[in-house]
Amino acid sequence: MNEVKRNIFLRYLTSRSALENIIVPIVLYSVAFWSMGAGWAVISTAVYGGVIALMRQGDNTLSVVLLLLFSGGCHYAFSKGFTPFGITQESVFLSVSSAFSMLVILSAYSLMNRPMIKLLAESGLPYLKTLPIRETALYHRVWHEVSMVWIMAQIVKFIVVLVWSHESSHSLNTMVFLFSWPYTVALIAFSVKWPQIRWKRAL
Repeated sequence: MNEVKRNIFLRYLTSRSALENIIVPIVLYSVAFWSMGAGWAVISTAVYGGVIALMRQGDNTLSVVLLLLFSGGCHYAFSKGFTPFGITQESVFLSVSSAFSMLVILSAYSLMNRPMIKLLAESGLPYLKTLPIRETALYHRVWHEVSMVWIMAQIVKFIVVLVWSHESSHSLNTMVFLFSWPYTVALIAFSVKWPQIRWKRAL
């Protein structure tokens, strides 16, 4: 059973959806930012997102692009002297602004009754669309539960990193790192496991 869960997790991370909607936009934004600056990073990500959205005709790509643009806009403002909450260290601002951006986009999609995590999961794991319970209230409720965990996780990240940066500089870089991709990978793993637990009896 654990092997099956790991296979599903790895299958999603190596899927075309994860590549197009998560990995490439993040890499593109990062490369553009470090080579040309925040402004070009936002522009290049927007162009990429527009092309992919038109090709795929879905809003799973749009959600990630909106997230990157929102976060990129905050980063651009920071580069121009915008320092909210007294944040002066770039790594701290990036961590806090990414949490805030995720919080806004995830909440918006949840309020529209289209959990962003569900869109990305179904795109990367097409078998989800064939499950017998897909049209049931339980199926949709579980994705809202997963989305709420992601939202709460971003609130925790925002508060912890912000408070830690003001209270103590000790191990700040380690804290920022732990709340970066390791935190996201842990949330993705949860997003794979939790629905399986909740749907086990129904399946």
